[in-house]
Amino acid sequence: MSKILFSKLAEDYFHKSNDALFLVNPDTGLIIESNLSAALFTGHNAEALLKMELQQLLDSGGLVKYEQTSNLTGGCRFTAKLLVKSGSLLDVEVTIHMLGDVYLCVIRDISSQLEYISTNERLISIIDKTSDAIAISNTQGVIEYLNPAGRRLLNYIDKNLKDTNVSEHATEQTKLVLQNEGIPTAIKTGKWQGKSSFHTPLGIVDTSHTLVCHKNSKGNIEFFSSILRDISREHKAQKIINRSYHLLEKAEEIAQLGSWQFNYEKQKSTWSEGLYKILNYPKRLTPEIKHYLTLVDERDIDKVKQAVNFDNADSFDFTHRIKLINGQMKWIRAMGSVEKDDDGNHIRATGVIQDITTRKIQAKALELAQNVFDHTTEAVMVSNAKNQIIRVNKAFEDITGYSLGEIQGKNPSLLSSNKHDVDFYQNMWESLNETGTWQGEIWNRRKNGEIYPEWLTIDTIFDENGELLNRVAIFSDISFQKKQEEFIKHQANFDALTDLPNRTLLHDRLNNSIKYSLRHNTEFAVLFIDLDMFKSINDTYGHHIGDKVLVEAAKRLKQTVRKSDTVSRFSGDEFVILANEINSAKGAEHVAQAIIKVMQEPIFLDNLKLHISASVGIALFPTDSKEIDELLSLADQAMYFSKALGRSQYQFFTKKLAEKSARRIQLKEALIYGIENNELYNAYQPIFELSTGKVVKFEVLARWYSSILDEQISPIEFIGIAEDFGLIEEVGEQIATMALRDIKVINAHYLQDFSIAINRSVREFSGSKQNIKKLEVLVEESGIPANWLTVEITESLLSDNHTEQAKKLNYWRDIGASTAIDDFGTGYSSLSYLTQYPIDLVKIDQSFINNLNPKNIKIIDAIISLSHSLGLKTIAEGIETLEQYNLLKSLGSDMGQGYYISKPLIYDDLCLFLNRL
Repeated sequence: MSKILFSKLAEDYFHKSNDALFLVNPDTGLIIESNLSAALFTGHNAEALLKMELQQLLDSGGLVKYEQTSNLTGGCRFTAKLLVKSGSLLDVEVTIHMLGDVYLCVIRDISSQLEYISTNERLISIIDKTSDAIAISNTQGVIEYLNPAGRRLLNYIDKNLKDTNVSEHATEQTKLVLQNEGIPTAIKTGKWQGKSSFHTPLGIVDTSHTLVCHKNSKGNIEFFSSILRDISREHKAQKIINRSYHLLEKAEEIAQLGSWQFNYEKQKSTWSEGLYKILNYPKRLTPEIKHYLTLVDERDIDKVKQAVNFDNADSFDFTHRIKLINGQMKWIRAMGSVEKDDDGNHIRATGVIQDITTRKIQAKALELAQNVFDHTTEAVMVSNAKNQIIRVNKAFEDITGYSLGEIQGKNPSLLSSNKHDVDFYQNMWESLNETGTWQGEIWNRRKNGEIYPEWLTIDTIFDENGELLNRVAIFSDISFQKKQEEFIKHQANFDALTDLPNRTLLHDRLNNSIKYSLRHNTEFAVLFIDLDMFKSINDTYGHHIGDKVLVEAAKRLKQTVRKSDTVSRFSGDEFVILANEINSAKGAEHVAQAIIKVMQEPIFLDNLKLHISASVGIALFPTDSKEIDELLSLADQAMYFSKALGRSQYQFFTKKLAEKSARRIQLKEALIYGIENNELYNAYQPIFELSTGKVVKFEVLARWYSSILDEQISPIEFIGIAEDFGLIEEVGEQIATMALRDIKVINAHYLQDFSIAINRSVREFSGSKQNIKKLEVLVEESGIPANWLTVEITESLLSDNHTEQAKKLNYWRDIGASTAIDDFGTGYSSLSYLTQYPIDLVKIDQSFINNLNPKNIKIIDAIISLSHSLGLKTIAEGIETLEQYNLLKSLGSDMGQGYYISKPLIYDDLCLFLNRL
């Protein structure tokens, strides 16, 4: 490489380097010269930089390291923070070399983590170490810089020739040549080449001399540089140049650079080894632009072709993409310039390319990170080592209502809700200081004052020395999740219809009451409440009315008890009240009475006037039990016994009730077995016409002998069990099936048209329409006429909503069966029932007949008279004496039944009875 070309390359590297380069006065720190990258790095233009000291661009840490260069001998390197014009800090690597009497300062951006050694530093190293003497002199010929080779060449190794004039060392002949030819030629053409001789302490040294005139952009001479080579040492010099080439290649490799040159006269290109490596091309390939263009990405090909022909500009600097033979994509920064002669003809073009793929990837990663930061739905807040907020994202502004401008530089504590105590924050900071991280739920305050919950994660960022640099807080607003949790928790613990505590919450509160009572030696009561006749309301009016009744019942129960008590919906129409701190049975009794009273008041819903009542069972803690499930069970048992006493009753659990409860369970299991094994059978009580004494029908009465218990069970006992435990429909079906079968055989045998009266229980009649139709199916399956059947119901089944009940009674009438009201005159009897419902027979209750006092006789007479006036027939129950028989006959009762005529008879005995008629 020629000396001029080598100097040109050094100059190109200085001005076109990606690193910021400064020439600095070591005494004052003033910047003498800087390149374009220096202006780009700092944000200051070149003119402004020439008025500044290098120290003004460094942070305090960098300033200390810089000041240590006062005794600089061989150069130094350190990292620092560069203070750019915008006020931000840029991580840089600073390299300083002593270049004659000035510092060459190289500042490299290391924020992109490019680990390479400054090309410019290598070039300076080459200049310092080359065997060519290089001298820089001003326009007066005063030497401003002489490299070590120059001092060796002139044999002034121990003497600094700086500030001496070139003419002091040149021979007279050389002075004349330089004055008359060298300097004028260099000024005119930019350089001059020839031979010069110089005086040295050891004699005259002959050199090849290249003199270069350096001008500024205005064409004014700035300085001259000379490259001197000992002609006698050409071979040695060539070796040094070869070594320099090697160093240059090494520098290119480190900086991921590749250089190229194109000679227009020879139309020949040369590529450096670094360029071959970047392109992944074998060295045997001819270095031509057409080969390079085949690698250029089609998206950039036009841009590259336009740049490299140098028709529009003398230089270029741009980025583009190439695709290697192996398919790898690379980003390239291309820089080049053209050298022209005086006529503007192209002499040669030189340039470099740099592989910036890693930088692009890092930039893309940074861009992606920035996009994630800006658009993530989680709020992000960054604070510095002083715990001052320095950055937030949009999600933070959306959640908190604060913009960055409002809170920048402030302490994050301004978000505090004051809902957490000192210990909470102390534990948080202990975790941050010990582990660098903390995570948890916290309540903070928005700008508008609203307090909200958030899930917060705080992480700490440390520098390379382990010092705290930043804290990053990431959080999300979990208000919605909290509401969902509360909703789910409410659903899990409260009844959806009445909003009363459910079984789960009841158990929890019972458990707490037990703990409290044991600790304070107090008592509490459990009251189990069942709404009487609720099923009939549900079946009659529908579930939407039933639900409203339950809501009203819940409301009344809550109003009856204290706030410290718990009213719970246990299931269906069953409620449980936990009455805390009840110090005596009297207190529980008072609560039960209040419940019964409030439940007796009419309920007005949708133009309906409804009546309900409540049966209440009571168990006491710790008297009756200390276990939750047992307390509930005992109260439940007591409730069943209160229901057996009639509506609107309450009952305490006692040992006697426990025995009865055990009996109920025993009977239930035995009845299930009895149904499955056909242990039920019928008894038939004849019904006579009182005027003729003729048998016209039989009332069907259920009977049961339990093989398990080995005893005859009273119908009063087992029918109640069947109803309470949901077995009544199965019992009713078996009884009806046997009765229909028996009457068919009896009528066929005796050629009669006897009818049978079958009782329908409360639950059978109040059930679904399928229960009503079931009896029709059984009649059809038996093959008997429907007019042989009378369906008996108790007047308690009739209610204010006569429309629905009338539909059910009409259904039996429509298929040909007749209906009868049993036990008429008791309970909530109303003579108006006889006009509101499709009834055929009225059965006068035996309680009036057993005591034939004047008042009862008038009631019997009124019932008979009203029934006849409405076209209904009457049946007197419980006739046990001739006197009763004759009186009822005289009052006009149509039929009668009782022990005076016949007791209930099983099938075989009935046949014997009929044989005697």
